[in-house]
Amino acid sequence: MLADQPQTTNPLGWLPGDYMLTFPGYGDNVPWSVNQAALQQAMDQGQPIADSYIDPGTGERIPKSPTTGLARIFHQFYPAATCAQALHLVKSRCWYNLSILQGGKAMLTDCITKPISLSSLRRQKVLIEFDGGKITSDAGALLLREADRRLDLVKRMSACIPDPRDPDCIEHQQTTMIAQRVMAIACGWEDLNDHQSLRKDPLWQIVTNRGVDDEKPLASPPTLCRLENRVSRKTCFKLSSLMVEQFIESHREPPKELIVDFDATNDPLHGHQEGRFFHGYYDEYCFLPLYVFCGSQLLCSYLRPSDIGAAHHAWAILSLLVKRFRQVWPKVRILFRGD
Repeated sequence: MLADQPQTTNPLGWLPGDYMLTFPGYGDNVPWSVNQAALQQAMDQGQPIADSYIDPGTGERIPKSPTTGLARIFHQFYPAATCAQALHLVKSRCWYNLSILQGGKAMLTDCITKPISLSSLRRQKVLIEFDGGKITSDAGALLLREADRRLDLVKRMSACIPDPRDPDCIEHQQTTMIAQRVMAIACGWEDLNDHQSLRKDPLWQIVTNRGVDDEKPLASPPTLCRLENRVSRKTCFKLSSLMVEQFIESHREPPKELIVDFDATNDPLHGHQEGRFFHGYYDEYCFLPLYVFCGSQLLCSYLRPSDIGAAHHAWAILSLLVKRFRQVWPKVRILFRGD
């Protein structure tokens, strides 16, 4: 009794390739009550449902407004469904794959669980499988872990930050927490609150080298906050020095020339953070950090309030950099560029 008709282009929001369920032979006046069993079976199977009519002039089957048709369907067969529910389903384009409404709630459609075999690649099989278990969207963090294993950067950062805690009374090692925080920021999870869920993710437990344990999540946001509050100005200086040493170690041969770029830019604020000021040039509340690069490598990231000049402390940082570079590369030519 049911047939699938391909969609025609029209201004009602349907897309080419969409399908609508029709009742052949009834034209524009479909007796829904007579076809209740067939309609319910189609909805059980997840087939798309819509109201339609045949254009007398062209013979084309044109879909009516899905809102009206679906609201009528739901009210006819499922009194528990309200017009608002029908409208919500239409707006979310759920008429592609509708399920029966029972008790006013939409039932989930059946999921494909069997593997799908595709064309092989030489001797290798190409399959689509749906039993992947735990999956993640942050797989790139594994590459960062490999980079850190070569650079040993997290351990060296941990050595710069004092840890006054009693080793016998702690659960999270400082190195693990630094890896957790640094890797998350690199993947776009800069807010501490993000770790309320990330701490339970097996991938992040691997990235931090802590080991996977569902019963022991990583550090919580308050624990990470206490770690960050232990970082003093002296510690920041040590961490900045570490970045410079990392830059020096990246050169196998003494460079002939170094171009050091100083760039002050705005860091917009969205709350009442300490050191918050309005900057007239950027026309917003912001910080005014100073970044120092040599090529693509970061040498210094200096967080400053925005009530100062763009060159504030730039001379002191340049002096420290030049002295250190001269110690390891006496003959190097150093060019300074300011933005």
